Amino acid sequence: LYVAYRRQGRLAEAEGVLRDGLAVASRPTTFAKLMARDLLARGDLQQALAVMALHDPAIGEDPEFHALRGSLLLQAADFAAAAEVYGSLVAFDASNGPWRAGLGISQEQLGDREAAEQNFKAALEAGGLAPSVENYVRQRLPGGSAGNGD
Repeated sequence: LYVAYRRQGRLAEAEGVLRDGLAVASRPTTFAKLMARDLLARGDLQQALAVMALHDPAIGEDPEFHALRGSLLLQAADFAAAAEVYGSLVAFDASNGPWRAGLGISQEQLGDREAAEQNFKAALEAGGLAPSVENYVRQRLPGGSAGNGD
């Protein structure tokens, strides 16, 4: 129903479906992710974070939820909270490139350049980065390379 309303441009009704889903679902994180993305698309980052804050599934239950929350925290410049989220994600799966990049960005903003570089290198090795993120990560490493001894 949510998708049908969105396709028809009936955004208020679509949001109502999400609110109802959040209220009654036994696992509301899918609704929370959709609502947070909709709020972000409308430019309401703080409300998107507020929706995410109401839910806290275990990392293994919904890692995508935590990755979205980490991304929102980076956008909000809450680097300490973002580092905590991405640190938990990396502890769950150290081979995920985007999560390593998110952790590195958070660490860099917090002034931990050494840890950031380690995570940037690991992110490049793991792969799976969007081109813009890969470019950013490469630029943050000494010599603008993958850190392979250059």
